[in-house]
Amino acid sequence: MKRGVAVAVAFAALAAGAEERKVYAHYMGCNPAWGGATRWHYYETHNYLRNTNDYVSAMGGNFRNWPLVPYPAERDAVDEIKNAKMEISRAKRFGFDGFAFDAWAGGDECKQRLETFFKAAEEMKVDFGLTICFDRSCHLVPDGKTVVDVYLESAQFVLKHKDSPNLARFEGRPLFFGYYSNAIDPATNQGTIEERFAAEKRGWDEFRRRIGMPVFIHGSLDNYGGEWPKVGKLAAEVYDAVGGFLGGGEGSAGGRETAEAVRAGGKVWSQPLSFQYANCWGWVMAWNGVDLLRYNWKAAIENRSRLLQFVTWNDYGEESCIAPTTGHGYSVLRANKYFIDLWKNDGREPPVEKDEVHVFFRKALGMPAPFPFYSRQQGAGTYVQVMSCLKEPAEIEIEGYDKVVTAPKGVHFEMYEPKLGPIRITLRRKGAKVLEMVAPEAISGKRWREDPTVSGFGSTFDEEWRKDFPDVEPLHYSENGDVDGDGLPNWFEMVNFGKFPQMHTAGVADPKADPDGDGYTNLEEYRNDTDPNWPDEPYPAGYVWDSRDAAKKGLSWNPARDDHNRPVWYCYNDRGPDEKKPTYDGNWKICPLILNVPTTHNYIGPTWGESANFNTENGLISLNGNGNTAMLWGWRAPVSGEVDVAASLVAGGGGGTLHALVLHKSEKGTERLDDVPMRGGERKRYAKAKFKVAKDDEIVFAPEYHESQGIGSLQVEYVRVGLVSPGGQGRQGGGGRGKVKSPARGCGRAGLGVVR
Repeated sequence: MKRGVAVAVAFAALAAGAEERKVYAHYMGCNPAWGGATRWHYYETHNYLRNTNDYVSAMGGNFRNWPLVPYPAERDAVDEIKNAKMEISRAKRFGFDGFAFDAWAGGDECKQRLETFFKAAEEMKVDFGLTICFDRSCHLVPDGKTVVDVYLESAQFVLKHKDSPNLARFEGRPLFFGYYSNAIDPATNQGTIEERFAAEKRGWDEFRRRIGMPVFIHGSLDNYGGEWPKVGKLAAEVYDAVGGFLGGGEGSAGGRETAEAVRAGGKVWSQPLSFQYANCWGWVMAWNGVDLLRYNWKAAIENRSRLLQFVTWNDYGEESCIAPTTGHGYSVLRANKYFIDLWKNDGREPPVEKDEVHVFFRKALGMPAPFPFYSRQQGAGTYVQVMSCLKEPAEIEIEGYDKVVTAPKGVHFEMYEPKLGPIRITLRRKGAKVLEMVAPEAISGKRWREDPTVSGFGSTFDEEWRKDFPDVEPLHYSENGDVDGDGLPNWFEMVNFGKFPQMHTAGVADPKADPDGDGYTNLEEYRNDTDPNWPDEPYPAGYVWDSRDAAKKGLSWNPARDDHNRPVWYCYNDRGPDEKKPTYDGNWKICPLILNVPTTHNYIGPTWGESANFNTENGLISLNGNGNTAMLWGWRAPVSGEVDVAASLVAGGGGGTLHALVLHKSEKGTERLDDVPMRGGERKRYAKAKFKVAKDDEIVFAPEYHESQGIGSLQVEYVRVGLVSPGGQGRQGGGGRGKVKSPARGCGRAGLGVVR
């Protein structure tokens, strides 16, 4: 069946009998638009960003978006009722039917916030439902009680409002959502799928018996996996509505087969809805533009959903927030409103009352290494996606872009190859300009911290802002932009001289000043990726880089930095199409850091089978290859000069050939220093004296793989590179955080030779 026919059939089925359809937004009670955790982070982030021993701080903080509100002075009181009314008003005008508060993210404060929203909604006299989403991770179970006991207490807290017109209901019954709902009984995590669902049913049946009134319960099934048709069938015997949480692919709780099984069981399908997810502690789900949002809405329509929980309204720390933010303005919310209207109006395109344009993109072009902060990943590809909402067809032109598109009447999405700089969009009809928009955020060739999240801006931004804050100048937040036009981006001034992310401090630095007195201006420091508040220091003859120093650090990253905070130690994986592929061709990928634990740091390769482990006690680095994948260890020269190298390495069980290489970044290409045969388990000490490297050249130890137990598994006891004589060092580049001043750390004689 073609897509258009399938969507038409799905809408026809939804329309039959005028079935009830509602969409709620999952609301984090700890993150109101003003107050709570977001307020604290807004004012405190600049105080802890420079703590490189803290995982999140070293990555540049745990927020990539902030609530889009006019931040007052620190001491100003927060009017909770006023804030609640503002958030309800925003959600209603963009098509949401209510909020499902995460129970209880923020503890008693979240409970109080729910009470505040009930009061605000009742005073507003609006049709807006309020309920909770049971979250097992936020429900402590005291001794002598069960999960059912504490869920009942939470439900009764909500049902105090059973006579309120703002209590969320579906099919006439009070509505409760779930998050990983199979946690209601300990036995739900044991045994076969049938046994797990039997335990799940026992728990929720008991809940229903004790609640004292008919209720409508939504179940979330993400952590079952695998046999989705069976999961959907069994879940339909437990819940009134069945779905997942984030969604994002056919092979998930949001897949077609699950939905069909749920509907066949006579229950409501609840398609998972989200548009991105990026947690500093966890995984990243970031598609191009709003393509994930489009995918999930297409599935919601085709799978005939009737009840939806969008994840989330305001989880700013995990970047799933669809609420208006400093990062994507009102634009993601506007795109979502189009799909809500499409869904609720049986597939009829909503009318376009005026021309508008929205743009979505990532802040960095390509995948440059971040500076001054660290990253778990290489980065995500950049794109520019334009959403046009037009009364009549029109030409859309982006200044500096070759592609000019004639967009049709109605809503249209178009993808563009990105360019550096700000995005200026012009809309023309019959040659006449009818609209022009410039996004305050810009695309940079630099990446100052890990940020895979979507940025966005729309031509209706100021209009929407005035609906929320009629007496306040619109906040056009931007990190790569340059509010004072001095060549220093806003983030650079806020992070190094102001109070990040407070935009009023984005113009406080003088680009010609040299606060650290090292002879380089702030503008030169920015261009060369060095710290403007830390004097640049040359590497003296006799300096030694030792891999054990990187492995023993409290936090290790890829690349790891030396005590000048230059990125020098790199871990790669080489995943080839067959086991015979040589590993010395330079086509390697950097491995992302995932997490540190007390004695080891784990770099994760292409699969869980390939990794690199750092031992913080003895500095040993274990490179674990698997099958046709090898893990590689390399040093990248932060300066030009003449160097010695010495290493001690132990082969994996199968043995093979170890290639010692120099990768020249110039036209010289790859220089193979030596090919070292190694038997399984053999330790080899390697040395090479006095050879020249240019800045950014790499010395790499590449174990060729032949089988899963071959030399592809390699232990690095140490790699030591000594600077015999520095070349012209010029600007060092790659400086980082901290004030560590021990340039001779680990230095021995200039010629390393073989270390015994």
